[in-house]
Amino acid sequence: METLVYTNLVFCALFLSQAALISFYYSRRIITRMERILEDYPPSEYPKLYPRPAQRYKNGHRNFRLLNNVIFALGLVLTVVFLLVPRGGDWDHAYSTWYFMLQLTPVAFLDFRALKEFRLMRETNADKMRKADLRPRSLLNFTTPLAIGVLIATYLGFVALVIYIRQFEFPWFGGYLNIAGITALNLFLAVFVYRRVYGKKIDPYQVLEDQMAQTTTIVNALISVSIAATLLIAIEIILGAFEMRHLKSITQCFYHLVIATLCLRVYLPNKPDFEVYRRDLVTN
Repeated sequence: METLVYTNLVFCALFLSQAALISFYYSRRIITRMERILEDYPPSEYPKLYPRPAQRYKNGHRNFRLLNNVIFALGLVLTVVFLLVPRGGDWDHAYSTWYFMLQLTPVAFLDFRALKEFRLMRETNADKMRKADLRPRSLLNFTTPLAIGVLIATYLGFVALVIYIRQFEFPWFGGYLNIAGITALNLFLAVFVYRRVYGKKIDPYQVLEDQMAQTTTIVNALISVSIAATLLIAIEIILGAFEMRHLKSITQCFYHLVIATLCLRVYLPNKPDFEVYRRDLVTN
């Protein structure tokens, strides 16, 4: 019983950290950056950056802030409930995951809206002459052999772990389905990496240096997500083998913190070249 109490306290602390990091800290950094861009690079001087009326972006900023505030408040309420309401903790990892998915909803809306904005940019720029970088690209232009080596080693180590644990015939163990799941995740992420590295430029005005820097950040973030996800499942399998599944909620929360740190920094890049969006600049 005492172990469960301590486990619950650690889980509540990590859950509160998850709520604060994603829905408070990162959300405010993202919204501050968006508002600063609108202020420092107004539509009157940088019309190519705003294919829609300026008020639409202000409304979007307000809605993004409001939605994150509501989700953060929900996280505070849930933390209090987890602290005060007795329970076995068997579903805590699920609560953490569902809340994490809810926390990512505002960012998903942000991505969806950004894709529509870039599509409008391409439409307005359809008749302009553009220069293309004809140099061949490879994955190593955006990441390192070490990162790829760690990714492969982590995957192969996970496969070996599953094969080893399978011989004990634990009733809860999913066997080769674990390998299938991680493989499917890697293939899913690989599609995003391939499209980012070899696909067409999303922002028609973006200079090559900014595009390369942004792609490097995204590719390395996706590689890190794959490694983190594989390690998470491996740790949960090991915890199950040693009858320590009550720690699963803690590892799940910690995983969400890691994923948020890896992924949300993509939305906070270095200052790009906004001069390409000026009214009097001839676009490539």
